Amino acid sequence: MRNPEMFRKLWVMLMAGVMLSACSGVPVQLGSTTDEKYDLTRPRELSVNACGFQLLLLIPINTNNRAERAYRALKRQAGGDYIADIKITEEWTYAFVGTLYCTTIEATAYPKVKT
Repeated sequence: MRNPEMFRKLWVMLMAGVMLSACSGVPVQLGSTTDEKYDLTRPRELSVNACGFQLLLLIPINTNNRAERAYRALKRQAGGDYIADIKITEEWTYAFVGTLYCTTIEATAYPKVKT
């Protein structure tokens, strides 16, 4: 025999568990932590993009770490140069089976002064 009250409680607990298990992103520390001298006369612009997809609005595929991936790519693009003037842009696009989330990081790289 089925107990509707038990199924209702189980359903409520299941939904509460789903809501409490939300996705969380990876924190990213931007910029240099040391005080370095750099050449302000030769700046160059950098721009990188990292995306992730949320399948059926429930299954995250590379969405939680896209800021970290973009910043790592920015550091690779800068080489050993000093990164400053960082701008972060988030955008999303609805797709038929989910949502595409993209993070764009733009920055200015200045060559370090050799001492």
